[in-house]
Amino acid sequence: MAKTQLHNYSVQEKLNKMDVDVITVTGAGVMGTGDTAGTIMFPITEIPNAVAVPGGTCMIHSITAVLSDESTDNGSASNLTNSFRVVITNDSTTLGAVDAAITDESAAAGQLGRTVLDGIQGFADISAIQDFGYMAVASKNSVGIVAKAAEGSTSLYIVGITQSTDNYDGGNITLNIGVVKD
Repeated sequence: MAKTQLHNYSVQEKLNKMDVDVITVTGAGVMGTGDTAGTIMFPITEIPNAVAVPGGTCMIHSITAVLSDESTDNGSASNLTNSFRVVITNDSTTLGAVDAAITDESAAAGQLGRTVLDGIQGFADISAIQDFGYMAVASKNSVGIVAKAAEGSTSLYIVGITQSTDNYDGGNITLNIGVVKD
């Protein structure tokens, strides 16, 4: 367990040792088809080097998503105007297949074990979405999730969960994640 030691650094030293970074995750790749709220929107995806040292901490400050509603980017982004949820975890175990429902029954059946759920660091609802024709951009600022990587790792993981009946139609998603590393 980490000990909080408030007087190890002066304010200036503490601010100078913090690292601010934007990590672009293009590997989130193809989204599910959507159409149902409460399903996996895109697969669990690594956020590499989210923390500065193995087992370290960071604060997720912002998340921006560039969305298309089909893999060729030829669809209408107006199909993607409602909120979705992202879950930040330090466990790379999938929460389910794309388009699978997140339900109490799946957790009870052992698909989501206690150790997997214990790795969840927080989640944020992304509700600010702007239609740009063939694509849309969604953003959440001041997220404020303080996250800790698993022992020996500098990575965190992110997965999306639908909150509406928007039709993602196998579209693409790219995430820009703003982190403050300690």
